[in-house]
Amino acid sequence: MPEEQSQICAHCGAENPPGLLLCLACGRDPISGRDLFAVPDIPVPGELPLSGRTLPSYDLAITLPDPIQVPDPLPIPSLEDFTAPPAQPHPPPPLVYRVPPSQPKDMSSLLPPLSRWIVGLLGLAALTFLGLGTVGSIVTLNLPNSICLGSLWLAIAIVWLGIMLARRGESRSRATGAHRRIVRTLGQRLFEITPGAAKEQRAQLPARQIPTLIQPASQLIYLGSTGDRANQLTQVLLGTLCAMVAEGHIELAIQTYDVLTASPLRRSLETIKRTAISQRTLYVGVGYLERLMLERLRRAPSAGVRDLVSDVLHQVGVDLLDRIAVEGSEATPSREEATDLDAQVAALREYCDELKAINPDLYQLVTQELQEAVKGFTRVAGRRSR
Repeated sequence: MPEEQSQICAHCGAENPPGLLLCLACGRDPISGRDLFAVPDIPVPGELPLSGRTLPSYDLAITLPDPIQVPDPLPIPSLEDFTAPPAQPHPPPPLVYRVPPSQPKDMSSLLPPLSRWIVGLLGLAALTFLGLGTVGSIVTLNLPNSICLGSLWLAIAIVWLGIMLARRGESRSRATGAHRRIVRTLGQRLFEITPGAAKEQRAQLPARQIPTLIQPASQLIYLGSTGDRANQLTQVLLGTLCAMVAEGHIELAIQTYDVLTASPLRRSLETIKRTAISQRTLYVGVGYLERLMLERLRRAPSAGVRDLVSDVLHQVGVDLLDRIAVEGSEATPSREEATDLDAQVAALREYCDELKAINPDLYQLVTQELQEAVKGFTRVAGRRSR
């Protein structure tokens, strides 16, 4: 097909070479026929618009913006417009749901081996004696006596078999530390404690950080503790927990779950609320009490305050405060470091006070569990010393 050698003008129909911007005959655009040098029509105010006139598309491409609306009168800014909005409280952290402990798999006998042998032999002897008496009454045609002895034999047989065949099991949840216990006999549930799914919510903590401690928190709190031995233990443990939380080594959370206690005659539901402690980062300090707490948390990832303190106290022994005092006297800070121990103790106490103001329920719960664990430990230690 031959290549096109000319271009027809849309206005006058003259032939032009291809690629020209203006027609050689009329001087207009060859493609659209528009006069590029013509003066545009500008509407005059008061003049009626031309009716029936159709404007080309290139004349309608420009649109005017909407008029600006100016308020009358103008608003005057006030001082409140320049002040920052009030600080919003930190949103509560989301809940974490922990699964309940599973059904116990390894069921063992309810009675110890020796008690099981004794109950088994006594029950077998009683059943044999009553059985012979029942058979003798039937042979002698003594109907009332045979019915009485037979009923007694049946009741003792059911109780004896129930005791001999009773089995118990226990399972523990590593996430919550809750125990599930069950006792079954003759295919029926005799007793069961079933904890439900736990709701765990991380505690809100103060934003401020405590200064770097020259000595471990347990030694510093011991230097400033007062009262009897139980109160000193409580202060040492509470200060140590606050210091480890402030330095980011452990996390505190409030854990809530329901415990169902069921038996053939009674059912009760109890809500358990406790503090859960979990390890957050590796502790790199030199504190004796801090190391024991972290070792306990490695074995149980989410332990309660009372369980943690009880295990630590039983592992340490009754000489905890004396041991901390000896280590505190041996650990002497260098001259380049600050030696104001009172300021260190005051900083820890300020952190505890701020934690108490932010989370009074958590602080009260931790203190109560600490006091119960310390009282139980000192009570047992006092009995052993006698």
